Amino acid sequence: MPSQADSKAQDPPSRITNGHPALEAANAAGSAAHGETDPAQPNGEDDITITISSILSSDPTRSVEALKKVQRILSVGPEAGPSYPEYRELAEHTEGLIETITLQMAHVFERPEDLVPDENFRLAKHLIQTLNNFCDHSFLAESLTVDILTSLLEELAVRLLETDDSHVKKVKDLSRFINMIILRLFATGRRMSIFR
Repeated sequence: MPSQADSKAQDPPSRITNGHPALEAANAAGSAAHGETDPAQPNGEDDITITISSILSSDPTRSVEALKKVQRILSVGPEAGPSYPEYRELAEHTEGLIETITLQMAHVFERPEDLVPDENFRLAKHLIQTLNNFCDHSFLAESLTVDILTSLLEELAVRLLETDDSHVKKVKDLSRFINMIILRLFATGRRMSIFR
């Protein structure tokens, strides 16, 4: 009979992390989603970590549901937000959230022609909508590090050019919203971080 350690060693990782903090956190959350929870962690932290992990799902529907949950948390507004436990948990995982959204955006927008199917287009829209909601919360945006902001802005700039060049109207229309997100990040994010 194989030992528990052998069994775990045989389980293939759901994603290759290459030492990437967001992917490592996503994998840890994925384990929690399958019952491998750390009893030392409170349920609220488990929930938000699993939600952020689910954004990276290869299933567009699961990813959209996770993004909608983040949107619901952010919808309480920046003033009321800190009084809600879910909002406070999200605030502690702001960098992981944005890093995860940046990674999923890179995947979804990798081939513009793949944005045409409804499920992928819906995911692209929810990624943009979540970033738009995030920009309503200057406290959260100002907590982002230079590296994470730089990666996000670089990703948005590339996707702005690609979508604007599309011959498919609904994909081209995304460029307007991506441009708006870039402008909002400049207005909301910590200016020293953005211009550094």
